[in-house]
This record gives sequence, structure tokens and C-alpha cells, in this order.
Amino acid sequence: MDSPSSTSTDQTTPARDHGEAVETLDESYVKPFWAEKYRREACKNWDKFYKRNANHFYKPRHWTEREFPELQFDADEHKTLCEVGCGHGSFVAPLIAHNDTEQFDPARVTAFVADLTKDALTETVPRQSVDVASCIFVLSAIPPEDLATAVANVASVVKPGGTVVLRDYARYDQAELRFKASNNRLEDHLYCRQDGTLAHFFTREQLDELFIANGFHVKSSAYVLRTTVNRKTSDEFQRIFVQARYEKRLQ
Repeated sequence: MDSPSSTSTDQTTPARDHGEAVETLDESYVKPFWAEKYRREACKNWDKFYKRNANHFYKPRHWTEREFPELQFDADEHKTLCEVGCGHGSFVAPLIAHNDTEQFDPARVTAFVADLTKDALTETVPRQSVDVASCIFVLSAIPPEDLATAVANVASVVKPGGTVVLRDYARYDQAELRFKASNNRLEDHLYCRQDGTLAHFFTREQLDELFIANGFHVKSSAYVLRTTVNRKTSDEFQRIFVQARYEKRLQ
């Protein structure tokens, strides 16, 4: 998914035919008992996922520097970066490789485990100390009712004038069409995978509102449209992501 054959950006809403395709599929939902169970066990199921797959599932994200200028650091710059992710290295390892490794000091890196919906990041990261925070395919894994808490948690460690860079799944992405056909829907645009992990599909407006409510303004927010090709079958898949940059307002 991180090595598309082509990439383009679009400031408008996703193509209408994607929405029509979604609406023609089965409208059934997972039974309430299972929906509540999947929400409650979302964190545990992600832990199981990474125990099975370690760092072999997601490809290195070499595109992040190209898409987010905030990640292009000069050798004499001293900035604090907070990766809000799952710790498998697909984001930070390429970033280190692309920058001046002589300036990289492993002793200045702090890795820690925290539940973004329950554990205060400020217990480990000083309040308002981060220049750039990344949320790459993170919020889509969180139950919708916990999103405001998660974003507020990230906001607590970003300094005024600092930036959050984000990419996540957009509504009517090809993956959502496949989810709709599988009848694994917990609520509108929220689905459960076979392994019990969650996938939430957003609009730009949803994400913009979340960050605006937590003290940010929108630097950029767009849909990224991609066509990925299965090299074995030559099948094409239309992917749609939300990509955004949010700047913490000065106080």
C-alpha cells in the first residue's frame, strides 16, 4: 500500500461513483454483542497483530518526507519529533536514513508504550515540547468515541506553532468497499477485520473538526488518490486517503 504506481491529490470530495458503490452494498451490521466486544478489545487485538507480524507487515514509508516538508530537517536544526504509532519502525527508520545520520543520537530517542485513549503522553513527553507529531494510519484504529480523547492527548505535547502531520483512510476507499461486502460493519464507516482490529474511514471535515476543537488550525487538508496494482494478477485498486497538516495555535 505504501508503493503505489501513481499518486495524485484532490481538494474535492471522493469520486461520486465510489459513494454510489458503497450505498448499493448490504446495509447490515454486526450484532450489538460483537460490536461492543470488538470495541472493548481493540487494543488487545492490535497487540496480538504485532506479536504475529512484528515489523514485517507494513512496508517502510519512504514517502513521508516528500509529502510533509516539516519532516525535512537541516543538519543544524534541533527539533523534537513525536511519532504516534505502533513502534514497528516503518515511519521513523526511513526518516533517519534520509537525514544526516551523523546528527542522529540514539541516546536522545525515547520509546515507550502508551494507550493513546487512556494514558497521558505528558507522563513521558514534556507538555508542549514537540515540534512535529506524526499520526500515520493511527486514528483509524481507534473507536470513534475515543477519538476526541486521543487527539487531545496528542495536542497536550505539541508546542504552540508545532505541527501534526497525518495520513489515514478516507471514506469510499477500495478497502471500505471490500469491508462492506463482508458484513463486518460495526457502524457507518467503522469495520472489524477478521483478526478483530478496527478500521475507520474518515472525511476531511471529520478530521479537521477534531483538530480545530483541540487548538489547531488547518495548514493543509486533502484527499490523496492512488491506484495500486497487484503485480501477480494485474488487478487495480483505487485507494483514497486523507492527508493533512495541523498547526497548534499560538497562545
